[in-house]
Amino acid sequence: MKTYRIMAVILIALILGEFALMVIALLQGKFSQFFIDGSVLIAMILAGVLLLRGFRHKREAEEKEKEGSE
Repeated sequence: MKTYRIMAVILIALILGEFALMVIALLQGKFSQFFIDGSVLIAMILAGVLLLRGFRHKREAEEKEKEGSE
């Protein structure tokens, strides 16, 4: 469980950094860079969704294991 939390914190930091890069590219008028950064941001958000699914699956497996041992 701790590994998933560390991965989530790192992913949140990366998403915030990518969002900052998008704002900077937009302010500088680099629209092609803005769209590239937007695509990377979408990919990171999808990675976060997959991480959440993995976390939920792991938690459900641990709960079933606890019920089985009781």
